[in-house]
Amino acid sequence: MNLVKVGKRLGTGALVAAAVLAPTAAHAIDAPYAQAAAIVLKDGTLHFDKNIESVRRVGTGRYCVKVDRVVDVTNKTPVQATARTGARAISAFNWKSPVCNSEDNTVIVYTYNLEGHGADSDFYLTIP
Repeated sequence: MNLVKVGKRLGTGALVAAAVLAPTAAHAIDAPYAQAAAIVLKDGTLHFDKNIESVRRVGTGRYCVKVDRVVDVTNKTPVQATARTGARAISAFNWKSPVCNSEDNTVIVYTYNLEGHGADSDFYLTIP
């Protein structure tokens, strides 16, 4: 076997390994009437998004959603959050929360079980 063939095989293997090990990015979400939108999984993974920079799960049932600068998230901007799983209540606030290190352009989302205790949950977030 010559060295060129070995090099090609190793290069191909490295590319396949890199593709398998690389973290997957969130997919674009089709939300034509929203400035920003997201589908977030209960572990804080951003599954689908539009104009969302990042999501962090900061505690049981607490998530910080960093919105892209193209969207002005102020306390005058409406925010809609909906739990994707049954038996969950949800609240979302667009103010500088100490829970999210008082970061600009961040929405804090709280998810609860029916007893009112923090509980992780998948959720939808929309900023019209």
